[in-house]
Amino acid sequence: MAKTDLTNLRIGYAASQFVEIRWVVKSLGQQLLVDGQLRYEDKLSNVGLNRPVSVFPAVGSTVTVKKLEVTPLKP
Repeated sequence: MAKTDLTNLRIGYAASQFVEIRWVVKSLGQQLLVDGQLRYEDKLSNVGLNRPVSVFPAVGSTVTVKKLEVTPLKP
């Protein structure tokens, strides 16, 4: 769960309230859900991506992260 006080989180959600953001990344595609509602989906290849998850603010804003949980999906 995260919120911002000014502009947006870098993933593009612009509400100033806490929401649950679930980002599901698979080898072929990803989904972005906000409070359980699908907001974005693609089928692009993510093969070879190996950087850690990060959360950071847009210029001039503050992001408050209440909880960040990274769970590897089973094949």
